[in-house]
Amino acid sequence: MELGEMTVTSPLLSVCIRTYNQERFVAKALDGVLMQKTSFPFEIIVSDDCSIDGTRDILLKYQRLFADKIRLILGEQNVGGPRNLRRVIEASTAKYITCLDGDDYYTDKYKLQKQIDFLEENERYAACFHNVVVLNEKTGTKSLFLPLNFPEEVNAKDVISKRWFLPIHSIVMRSKFIAFPEWYEEVMNDDYVVDLSVALHGPFYYMSDVMAVYRRHDANTSIQYANQLLINKQLYMILDGFAKIYPQEYRSVFEDKKEYYKREIDFWEKEMKHPIRKWFRPKTYKRLVKKRLRKFCK
Repeated sequence: MELGEMTVTSPLLSVCIRTYNQERFVAKALDGVLMQKTSFPFEIIVSDDCSIDGTRDILLKYQRLFADKIRLILGEQNVGGPRNLRRVIEASTAKYITCLDGDDYYTDKYKLQKQIDFLEENERYAACFHNVVVLNEKTGTKSLFLPLNFPEEVNAKDVISKRWFLPIHSIVMRSKFIAFPEWYEEVMNDDYVVDLSVALHGPFYYMSDVMAVYRRHDANTSIQYANQLLINKQLYMILDGFAKIYPQEYRSVFEDKKEYYKREIDFWEKEMKHPIRKWFRPKTYKRLVKKRLRKFCK
């Protein structure tokens, strides 16, 4: 079910928000978008994945207050994160798209204006992104997601080969470059699929401005090993799928990264079979010492 019809000029940008059981955070996410100062029309599309807490009530309240700005897609059954992300993106007809999860938020009221200005003036870039603050929900500590010397431009080879450096809510993309492979809904790392599909068409420009917050939630330690194994298998599958789509010149970088994930998969399979292994590694004791020192210094 979709609520809210845009009555203003067709938006240049869609802020695509997906939510699920985020009643503690979603109001701040919406407020961060609504505070944006822009010279162009933009819309907010929120797709809720059948939340069972108070998230939907909050969304309906905001939609009533900002009916000219917010469109709601209220799923009748839970479809999972990847399908929900695809649903909200495909609901947009705007030239540009940026995505936001319901527990993150913007901090700079000119964020969208800065990014759209850049992309409108620099056609060769497929997207632009920026630095964010990482907020640890358990400890309350904050840190920058990217180092201060992060390069100004990255390309498809960087997206393939580097560790994750693209928080989903930091990126504004040209919507025409977003594509969903037929195997898309089998994956967990859905934002990585979007990144790779867009990177195929041009470089990404990096703005050092810190314009949003990414909330980091602690993983359940009882399923840590299973999560790590699954994530690495998923990343391998994504790379294998895109290796068939990308031009031949990218073959070696895909193969190198796939080899890396093969080693990671092997490592985590052994960890699951023999969890006692970790107590015989020096790295384990270094982590324990650092943890004790942090507690002592508080």
